[in-house]
Amino acid sequence: MSTIYLAARFERQDELRGYAARLRAAGHVVTSRWLDAPGPAVGENPAEAAQMCLEDMSVSGWFALFTDAVMGRGAKDSEMGWALHHGLHLRLV
Repeated sequence: MSTIYLAARFERQDELRGYAARLRAAGHVVTSRWLDAPGPAVGENPAEAAQMCLEDMSVSGWFALFTDAVMGRGAKDSEMGWALHHGLHLRLV
């Protein structure tokens, strides 16, 4: 069993929910609470959203970044930097 944080643009939330379900079915723990968030800023407080994601990453052993052609939007790139700095295993998808 691994603990995994899934990162991607918020617009891919539904797609990543599917991956999370498959990982959970295989016995892994997915720590990405943003997958259940109602909006990109997890409500109206972006600082709260960032804190939640940092907490989720800090209990993970793996960080999976779902890349695409859209660059410079959202927190996924900053999250990847945090994951690298803190020694998480990295997987680019």
